[in-house]
Amino acid sequence: MAAPANRFARVAAPDPDAVTVTIRQGSDGVMLGEVEGPASSAPGGLPPLSFGRDGSLGAHQALAVGCQLANELGREVVVIDEGGNWRPAWGRLEPA
Repeated sequence: MAAPANRFARVAAPDPDAVTVTIRQGSDGVMLGEVEGPASSAPGGLPPLSFGRDGSLGAHQALAVGCQLANELGREVVVIDEGGNWRPAWGRLEPA
């Protein structure tokens, strides 16, 4: 999981050169997350890697997956949080 010292940039839309984590609240109130890999790293015009679109990842899990993927690809992690669900325990969320 992300440490409080981690900093993430808040964005309104996926960044094609970064790993994008989207945080949302599920219908049952549980915080969910989705991860989308950078489009620029997908070979031959294939769609970018994605995880959690089926609601299978909690928000903290999505951040952990996003950070691992970003480290492996040498990319930044950016966050979409339209609902204002960010928790300070996950790190610092700053404007891009």
